[in-house]
Amino acid sequence: MTANSPVPEGGAIATRVRDGRPEVLLVRANTPKREWVLPKGHLETGETAADAAVRELMEEAGIEGELLEFVDALEFIGREGPLHVQYFLIRARRTSSDGEPHREPTWFDFDQAMKVVLYEDARRLLAKARDLCVQYLASPDR
Repeated sequence: MTANSPVPEGGAIATRVRDGRPEVLLVRANTPKREWVLPKGHLETGETAADAAVRELMEEAGIEGELLEFVDALEFIGREGPLHVQYFLIRARRTSSDGEPHREPTWFDFDQAMKVVLYEDARRLLAKARDLCVQYLASPDR
């Protein structure tokens, strides 16, 4: 990896079903704007992007989840340079801690989530995840 190469990260698109409708979890960013974002973070030694996504969901939101599948990857500039984030659909199983309370983990229905995220690529990612959630809901064997 060169100095300008994107840093690999794993991101979580945590979902649950409430009243028959899929919801997605967003957290507040650790930036001055405090915008709503998906949990994500760096890979630790020996960790895959999928492993990092599950771990970051626990650390940031206190949610234990079941990895379902890869959704997509995004590249963008973070505070410390270029990032390559692989995002994974994760079924929330249970809340096991408070996570990072300043991150304000909050469940949104997908339409609400797409209104509060600031970036078009994040909205496209959420739309893909919503479509996958509908498939999981329609197919009990998945």
